[in-house]
Amino acid sequence: MAAKQSLKIKKPKELTAKQLNYEVSYAPKNLKSSDNVNPCLDVIGQERAINAIQLGLRVKSKGYNIFVTGPAGTGRTTTIKHLLEQLNHAEPNLNDICYVNNFKNEDSPKVLIFKAGDGRRFKKDMEYLISSIRKAVPKIFMSEDYKDRQNRIVREYEGRQKDLIGNFEDKLTDAGFVMVQIQSGLGVRNEIQPLIDNEPASLEKLEKQSKEGKFSPTRLDELGRKWDSLR
Repeated sequence: MAAKQSLKIKKPKELTAKQLNYEVSYAPKNLKSSDNVNPCLDVIGQERAINAIQLGLRVKSKGYNIFVTGPAGTGRTTTIKHLLEQLNHAEPNLNDICYVNNFKNEDSPKVLIFKAGDGRRFKKDMEYLISSIRKAVPKIFMSEDYKDRQNRIVREYEGRQKDLIGNFEDKLTDAGFVMVQIQSGLGVRNEIQPLIDNEPASLEKLEKQSKEGKFSPTRLDELGRKWDSLR
């Protein structure tokens, strides 16, 4: 049989009465009287309510009011008086913020910062500018000077177009081709065609004749290469 092991019981430690008594002092050690303690003027709790009241006090526009409710004795009047005393009545240096159109991205307007009061003047100036432009621009377009300049520009570019077309037609003639107009649906389109016996002929027609043995395949290939270079 296994020998029995004796259990050693540890004697508990004795505590004094002072060790069992714990005191907490919330007052400073050098405080002799509560008369020397400054009262707590801050509102304890109700952080959202305080923020809402402070926001309302900063609103300078007419027609805005602050409504405070709560059970009697909860410090409503004291809180309002305290917040009013803390309010800085000196007007801050505010700026006017104006948004103008962003022509590159209409969903992201440009922001312009002006001194207080200049934003309203800027708005009036822009309204006057727009009104003046709406009156002045139609008059400019109806003036004889504008019509003369417009006609000169039209004649100049018509002459350039005529020269370009003439040079291109000369190039076609030298290559044995001609520009013809073909009905396409409801409109007309231009097409380059070779001259065969002084008559224009489409490449589709010549290709068909080549398959029938009525037109030289070598000649058709030559015309096709010229046609590609002229396009």
